[in-house]
Amino acid sequence: MVGAKVAVDPHGSLTASDALDFVCREEFDFTCRDIAQGLPFASILGLSYRLPDGAIMHNDARPILEDMDQLPFVAPVYKRDLTTRNYFSGYLKHPYVSLYTGRGCKSRCTFCLWPHTVGGHRYRTRRSRTFWKR
Repeated sequence: MVGAKVAVDPHGSLTASDALDFVCREEFDFTCRDIAQGLPFASILGLSYRLPDGAIMHNDARPILEDMDQLPFVAPVYKRDLTTRNYFSGYLKHPYVSLYTGRGCKSRCTFCLWPHTVGGHRYRTRRSRTFWKR
């Protein structure tokens, strides 16, 4: 499981349900990759998980990703496969899809949870500004 809830309360999230074996905290891209590659849970930064005896373990935090170019560029996949009419948000005009081109936010808005839970307060973007053209 990933997202804001488990980022701010990984222990509570794991103890809330035995169905959860692990949660990936903060920026979780490489944490998920490490799990998919079969690395031992104890070696994965940013991971909280349930031990065989039921105890909860919280590994050290994964550093905030500063070089966004380390992430695969998904725009070509979206261009090829994304069908926007399949997505909606109950309070926005259909179709609606959010595509984020950066992470973090310099603002300190009291109503927004994202910089406080997942992305941090420094805005980071890719060095490459190449996006697909329609």
